[in-house]
Amino acid sequence: MPTLKEAGADVDAVLWSGIFVPKATPPAIVSKLESELMRIAKLPDVIARLKPLGIEAIGNSSDEFTKILAADLARWSEVARASNIKIEQ
Repeated sequence: MPTLKEAGADVDAVLWSGIFVPKATPPAIVSKLESELMRIAKLPDVIARLKPLGIEAIGNSSDEFTKILAADLARWSEVARASNIKIEQ
């Protein structure tokens, strides 16, 4: 099966995953989770387990992740509007 580029599609997309907490989560809890998850993402054994799966654990701060989410939402919302994609319910 060809890649998107080999098939002639000019696609610039990144897949990501993240940890979400309820909006009302106390800042101290968010901070502790953030620091622990960032620490874990840098552990050599975690990196070694994820690499064969093609996964790179970045370990962004919650502020950085919020910016990524906002940028992706704006980008893909525009793609959906330009393509006349509608959500079916």
